[in-house]
Order: sequence, then C-alpha cells, then structure tokens
Amino acid sequence: NEKNSLKYLEEHIGKDLEVLMEEETTIDGETYFVGHTKEYIRVAVRTEDDLTNQFVTVKAKEILKDQILLGE
Repeated sequence: NEKNSLKYLEEHIGKDLEVLMEEETTIDGETYFVGHTKEYIRVAVRTEDDLTNQFVTVKAKEILKDQILLGE
C-alpha cells in the first residue's frame, strides 16, 4: 500500500495543485503551511505567512517526507 501511495504522489510532481491550507508546522527546522488538495494529497509550502483557510495554487516539486509533497 505504501508503494502505491508513493507512486501516486510521484505522479503529481511537476503539476499545479490547488491546496486548501490548514495549519502551520515545522519540519526539519523549517516553517511550512500544510494543507490538502481535493484528492486528499498533503502539500507543504515553505512560508511564514498565515495561509489558514486559503486556497493556494502551487507546483508540486518533490516528496518532502511522510507522504507530504513540497509545493512552490
């Protein structure tokens, strides 16, 4: 199941994704805002801005960690 999930995330790298931002979190000492796409993919964006409850369009760059895509 984890292998299929990783493959699914990899298929979204390089694509524009609309993300509903939900919460600020720290990953490896960096501040990110994390949210979900309509496909329930977790996406993190490196920012110090408060993006709570905002829709943001980002380009998926890579898998950050723990089934989270890094958006830019």
